Amino acid sequence: MRKTKFGGISPCSSPPDKVGKGRCFHVLEEGDDVVLRYDKDEKAYYLDLSHVKQGESLKVEDAVVKKFIKEIRDSISEEQKSRIINFLNRHN
Repeated sequence: MRKTKFGGISPCSSPPDKVGKGRCFHVLEEGDDVVLRYDKDEKAYYLDLSHVKQGESLKVEDAVVKKFIKEIRDSISEEQKSRIINFLNRHN
């Protein structure tokens, strides 16, 4: 997930040297290391922690996830937030 030139956040499959070039409308920023995996069967994104070694502290990952969630929260409208919360409440 990366920030877009338009202020949102969306999945980006471009390698770091291609971000923002061609058809990619994302912005490369320091700390863009949140990797999401899309599960087609469940139609959902999952945080990919496959790079974390077994037994390694997840404190850094926790900070990355919190930063990611804050960026999403700050980039969507109140209506979108309400729709997300309603969706989650229905599926809980």
